[in-house]
Amino acid sequence: MRGFLAGWLTGILTLPVLAVGIAWLGFWPTHANASPPGWEKAFAQMALKASAARHAPHLANPIPATDENLLAGMKTFKDACAG
Repeated sequence: MRGFLAGWLTGILTLPVLAVGIAWLGFWPTHANASPPGWEKAFAQMALKASAARHAPHLANPIPATDENLLAGMKTFKDACAG
């Protein structure tokens, strides 16, 4: 039993210790123009969708969907986001 626990603990600690070592030695990429790997994009999308599904049904839209509000939103999007 003691050997099993030692092996389990070693297995659990190996990945975090390895990651810290790689970062400490400066091998972890930190440049701002790096593209995230596919697994990171997939994980972020999954977390975003799950969070929206959990919280969005409980929120009410404070702005009514009138033509005036939709046009103002389209203008804001065009000026601030779409460019």
